[in-house]
Amino acid sequence: MVKKLSLGWGLVFCLLMNYSLAQENNPNNRESYRLNKDFLTRTAKDLGAISSAPFSWEKSDWLKFAFITSAGVIVYFVDKPLHDWVEENKTESSTDISNFVSYFGHGGVIVAGAGTGYLVGELTHSAEWRKTALLSLESWGASGLLVTLMKFLIGRERPYVEHKANSFHPFAFKSAYRSFPSGHATSAFAVAAVVAEQVESKVVDGMVYTLASLVSLSRVHDGEHWMSDVLIGSALGYLVGKKICRLHSKTSPSPLAFKVKFTCQGASFTCQYFF
Repeated sequence: MVKKLSLGWGLVFCLLMNYSLAQENNPNNRESYRLNKDFLTRTAKDLGAISSAPFSWEKSDWLKFAFITSAGVIVYFVDKPLHDWVEENKTESSTDISNFVSYFGHGGVIVAGAGTGYLVGELTHSAEWRKTALLSLESWGASGLLVTLMKFLIGRERPYVEHKANSFHPFAFKSAYRSFPSGHATSAFAVAAVVAEQVESKVVDGMVYTLASLVSLSRVHDGEHWMSDVLIGSALGYLVGKKICRLHSKTSPSPLAFKVKFTCQGASFTCQYFF
């Protein structure tokens, strides 16, 4: 199943990237973005920037953090009744759909999708395809490290253990005590944020965020996570994806370029337009 979905996610990635309007002649796209030493070096620097980001937050950033945290706390107090309601209203069809959708947050499937996009970028000599694929991998990896650390430190018990939303086992190594935050939700939104940022299309935005939302909800449906787990995980993945895109963004130059040249024979005027 995972192999089939890996191929499917690769095709989805390709279809989404077809909406890209970027052109290789644009001077903003001159960076090669290839899987090499330079990329790995940039990735390490980006991880450092993400880890130290709170130290440079402004008032607006702290307000966002407070809003997300408050929402998570509110949902935390209704995790148990929400879980019970989902368990009571499950159907065979909803279970089949949920089991299928959840695979799109699986690390192997995400790597296969991004790898397919990168391969297409190499074959078509497209820096934009390669950039989107590599930043997706970077966002997935960076958010995954943060999630793994949080899971270990917090040690929240998964719903299927004893159905206790307030049971915590810090520093536990068992998967049963790694509910918060949801890794699938974080991964799905980390990649969705990058694809939505790189591909300028409202259609793509809707598709990737809808898929990421379904992945998150499937984890609640399947009893793997509490609702607050996927809420915070989704927010974390989204913020990491956006941060990585900002770290790799450049101020777009003017599409018009003028040049005047004087010689002994006279003067010449040229105008270039990048599109």
